[in-house]
Amino acid sequence: MRTRMLRLAATSLALLAAGCTDAPQRLVGPQKPNGDPYVYVTVHCLPTTLGLGSSGSCWAEVSAPTGTFVEPPIWWSSNPGVVEVNGQGYIHAWNTGSAEIFASVNGSIGSQTVVVPTPLPPLSISISGPTSITREGTYSWYAQESNRVSGETVTYRWDVSTDGGATWTQGVSTSAVYSRSLASGSPSFQLRLTSTSSAYRYPPSTTISKAVSVANPLLPPQLTVTVAGPDNISVAGTYTWTAYPSGGVPGYSYVWEKSTDGGSTWTLLLSSRYTYPIYTQTAEMYFGCGTSTRLNYRAKVTSSDGQVAYGYRSTNVYIPSC
Repeated sequence: MRTRMLRLAATSLALLAAGCTDAPQRLVGPQKPNGDPYVYVTVHCLPTTLGLGSSGSCWAEVSAPTGTFVEPPIWWSSNPGVVEVNGQGYIHAWNTGSAEIFASVNGSIGSQTVVVPTPLPPLSISISGPTSITREGTYSWYAQESNRVSGETVTYRWDVSTDGGATWTQGVSTSAVYSRSLASGSPSFQLRLTSTSSAYRYPPSTTISKAVSVANPLLPPQLTVTVAGPDNISVAGTYTWTAYPSGGVPGYSYVWEKSTDGGSTWTLLLSSRYTYPIYTQTAEMYFGCGTSTRLNYRAKVTSSDGQVAYGYRSTNVYIPSC
């Protein structure tokens, strides 16, 4: 009897000692065969379709019994040559194809498929416009694409450098055209155009450059001529045509000519009151009743620096008999 009582006392002391220990305790849920607690892992990725060269992120949604101790996820990709994932779940697309992104939490695994589709080739762009400028004036350069697809839009950024590309003034234009006014003393420069596509292309932007040489000094601006006058005449009377030159060096001299065969041949325009040619800025002509013809007028203008330019105007004349 005494021996039995001693055994019971020893057992009670052992249980008491175990209850008084301050060693840390961890509550766990149901155990897997290997002894780890059960957790249920769902992997979410945004986006699930990655553009080539772009990035995204994945996260693990973990469901576990109350009190389960959950370790941080361990990430890996089934195809890291297509989509790579780092230890924080950030993903990056390297090549076209698909990859499954896995996360392991306490031995349980979840996954999500990420696709990298094949992009269109880069934009094929060019810059049209002068490469050598010898006269003062305003000049324009235009962006052109040879492989745009239906519905595609393109945005532009023009940059300019006047020191051989060492430094750039960015964003001098954001349209398809860049214009620049040049006067004597203006430096030569480089243009740099970046075109960015709204379509899925890789890379999404294409950049090219063009060098433009500017003579020093520049000659006077290019001479141009416009002609104002009636397009249609249906009533007998006197009508005028006026030439307006721009550029060159004033003053200007004028010679008026006409054609009745659509511009194939030209003859001097004689005054409607006299028989000599019209050498003034404005030409005056009289049309009487019953006149029916189509006339082409042009003003030949010469500026003081020797430039010659033409301005044109076509007029339909149909005047019924009075």
